[in-house]
Amino acid sequence: MVGAQAKQQQVAVQKFDKKNHKIFELLADRVDAKDNIVTATGHAILLNYDVYILADRVSYDTQKKIAILDGHVKIYRGEGLLVRAEHIKVQMNEKYELIFPFYVQDSVSGMWISADIAHAKQNQYYIKNLTASGCSIDNPIWHVNASSGRFNADKSHLSLFNSKIYLGNIPVLYLPYAFTSTSTKRSSGLLYPEFGTSNLAGFIYLQPIYIAPRDSWDMTLAPQIRSKRGLGLNFEFRMINAHQDKFVFNMRYFRNYNSYTKRYDLRNQNVFGFETQSASRQAFQKYFGLKNNLDNAYYLDFLYMNDLDYVRFEKVNKRITDATHMSRGNYYIQTNNHYYGFNLKYFLNLNKINNDRTFQSLPSLQYHKYLAPLGWKHLLYSLDYQFHDIVRQVGYGYVQNTIKVPLGVQFSLFKNTSLWACGIVSI
Repeated sequence: MVGAQAKQQQVAVQKFDKKNHKIFELLADRVDAKDNIVTATGHAILLNYDVYILADRVSYDTQKKIAILDGHVKIYRGEGLLVRAEHIKVQMNEKYELIFPFYVQDSVSGMWISADIAHAKQNQYYIKNLTASGCSIDNPIWHVNASSGRFNADKSHLSLFNSKIYLGNIPVLYLPYAFTSTSTKRSSGLLYPEFGTSNLAGFIYLQPIYIAPRDSWDMTLAPQIRSKRGLGLNFEFRMINAHQDKFVFNMRYFRNYNSYTKRYDLRNQNVFGFETQSASRQAFQKYFGLKNNLDNAYYLDFLYMNDLDYVRFEKVNKRITDATHMSRGNYYIQTNNHYYGFNLKYFLNLNKINNDRTFQSLPSLQYHKYLAPLGWKHLLYSLDYQFHDIVRQVGYGYVQNTIKVPLGVQFSLFKNTSLWACGIVSI
């Protein structure tokens, strides 16, 4: 749009570097010059490296290299809106800007900052009396007011001093200093907190802290306080290895106050647990150097907790619909004709005092022979064998063996029509 518009406009000023690359250009519908001042009005456009600026009027001092832009000023970098203002002063030789009023928005995350006045130098903005939010500008659900701050446009880092966090028009938290990133790129810092209230737990506050030292792994620490109940910490670790396999490990601990434990006669004053998830295709090829294309994979989803509250403490108000959880581990190997499977199942029922009498499947084995001829090309069969070792700590267990052998006959009645008949033999 800018290029098409520029063809119909007058060129006011052009500057080139030593390699004859254009580094500065000023265009507009009308251009006037008096002494050292060039005035561009009507759809004025100022181009500078990868930045272009739109304004109603641009006044440029050719000796001092200072441009003053007025009226509906918009500064773009690439395809994103960088700054919106009514008045901007730019000193070209030092890249110095004075902006009043000030508005900047990250085009990817939608995070915006509005302030009474901002002083900037080389994409570092020093802001006074600012408001920031990621919601609608007209009526944000939440916003932050601060007496001062700094915004790094290159790194998308925002630092706030004497900040107050509002939900609607209600102040909920004061922070003498806060730091956040407005970019969607992974970086360490504070994530948005979670708030809530409960008749039993009181005021609930979770503050996630995101740590991303490398691209291959990161973690989240989330201290929490429930004012009438106790304190806790949530931990989550995520990693992707050189084989592009993902691993997730979570751990959670919460300690109930002595008074809360006695008042409600809790079974566990200390609530804790951990869970892990991982999966991989072609694991033998990745980790053991197998050269052929044997199809194999594993999946692991394991959870242990000593109390159902372990699940509740994941979020402010976590709802639980089922107190039984099944952990499982699976591994299979298969070819065009055969399938071999190894499975583990561990059941955790927290409606019981303990799981000594809960049946566990440790392990289950399966062999499957895919459909193949049995001596005669029209006589087909397959075979499926399953072994289940069902155990528990207290009480009896049992072993189950099952064999299924489907037999079938397939032949043609007509040229393009076949008949299939099947029966199953089970043991």
